[in-house]
Amino acid sequence: MVLAAIVTDGDFFTFAADTLKSDKQFVLEVVKIQGSAWKYASNDLKNNKDILFAALKKLGLPVDVNMTARKLMLAEVSQDGESLEFAANTFKQDKEVILAAVKKNGNALKSAADAFKQDKEVVLAAVKINGQVWESVRFSLKEESSPFTTFNLSEDMGIILPDKLRLFLIAFGF
Repeated sequence: MVLAAIVTDGDFFTFAADTLKSDKQFVLEVVKIQGSAWKYASNDLKNNKDILFAALKKLGLPVDVNMTARKLMLAEVSQDGESLEFAANTFKQDKEVILAAVKKNGNALKSAADAFKQDKEVVLAAVKINGQVWESVRFSLKEESSPFTTFNLSEDMGIILPDKLRLFLIAFGF
């Protein structure tokens, strides 16, 4: 019954029992039918090369059977940065994966491990794609330990900021 629902829409896999989400063979069959269903597998299976390969192949991404799970996830987040939200925790702590995700969608920063939300390179990459990301990051930074305390956002980024964001930054001393 679960499989029948998933054939219609991969998002139905979110409602499956945890035992099914942790069953490698079942998940493999599911992602061969609906590639996007990988997002609802158990954390361990989201890091599984076979699952990711089958899912991404079904989604039409250019993947190779010899790619590692990490390379497969890089391919996925490079196409859809928001996929970082569903990635295995291992990938949310991998700077290269996070950078690929935020370069595609700045909002992916919210799914990165906390340490990367204060990483200058990662935050800059996210803000270049979506300036509004800065507003949420700015308030979560600890002033005394932030790499941004002596940082001029517009000069360091080399971009022209929208008026609303520029005024916001001026108001907070950036």
